[in-house]
Amino acid sequence: MLLALLLLAAPPPPEPAARAAELTARARAHHDAREYVQAADSYVSLSSLPGVDVDDALSRAHVDLEAAFSSTHETIYMCRALRLAQGRLAHTANDDAQKRQRRLFWEETIAEDLEQLAALGGDAACPKNQARRVGLLVADSPPPAVAPSSPSEARPALMVDGAPRLAERRLRARRAAGLALTGVGVGLVGLMGAALAGYRTGFEQLEAAGDKPDGFVYPDEQEAALGRVYADTKLLRGVAIGLGLVGGATLATGIGLLASQKRVARRMALLPSSVSRGGGLVLRLRF
Repeated sequence: MLLALLLLAAPPPPEPAARAAELTARARAHHDAREYVQAADSYVSLSSLPGVDVDDALSRAHVDLEAAFSSTHETIYMCRALRLAQGRLAHTANDDAQKRQRRLFWEETIAEDLEQLAALGGDAACPKNQARRVGLLVADSPPPAVAPSSPSEARPALMVDGAPRLAERRLRARRAAGLALTGVGVGLVGLMGAALAGYRTGFEQLEAAGDKPDGFVYPDEQEAALGRVYADTKLLRGVAIGLGLVGGATLATGIGLLASQKRVARRMALLPSSVSRGGGLVLRLRF
């Protein structure tokens, strides 16, 4: 019961599909509200999730950045669109027909962006450090052609966006592994309990069979049945011991992963317990 309460109290890790649906809905809502910059940022965040069509998400982000440029006539949004297209092209291979078609799409997109920027002074009109601004969220962006003048100006976006995102992914992976191992451990301990119950039933039958007066002889059928009960009881004892060892190790590992996410004041210990007819595990919490 205590283990079940611990599992219910632990929050389940967010699924990538649910996160993708949330970002897609957010991006569409921003687009409908003509908040094109926020829509583009949502689509770029969507492109970093597993199982998502990266080219589709980034092309939608590019469309929203073009829309932001058309509505505000601010050069930075067209520059962001160009950097996004260049970054995706740099990370698109050319080893099959589908990827070559995607490269052709991004090459044409870059040419169109440069054509629009030509009237504003070309690519030179873009700020040199704009691709590294916090909040740009353009994944797969190539490094700028001109090195920044100072080291402190080089990587502010990576320090702000990259590290927390990586730490969050590691925390989610640790939590998912801890929950999975804890669930498997609880299941194995439950199977151990069932094996111990069967072992106890067989042991009691054998004890009752031995409590007979001297000289009593069982019929052949009952003696064969008692032999099968003895063999089953011996097998259940071995199964219970194996399940207890494996289940205890798995459960301890899962609880350790969950408990290591942050330090808490409570201390817990998983201790073996033995009785005359079997054994088990006791989860002790110290308050």
